[in-house]
Amino acid sequence: MLDDEYQIRRKSLELGVPVLTTIELADSFVKTLEWLKNNKTTIEPIEPYDPF
Repeated sequence: MLDDEYQIRRKSLELGVPVLTTIELADSFVKTLEWLKNNKTTIEPIEPYDPF
C-alpha cells in the first residue's frame, strides 16, 4: 500500500497534477478555481525589490 501511495505521488509530481488528499483540501481547491474564473490574482511583491 505504501508503495502505491508513493508511486501515485511521484507520478503526479512528474506530471504536475495536484494530489488532493482530504475533502477539505479538495473543497478549497475547487473554490479557488471558481474564484479564479471571475477574478485576477495580484502579482506584486510585498516589499519593493532593491538589489543594492
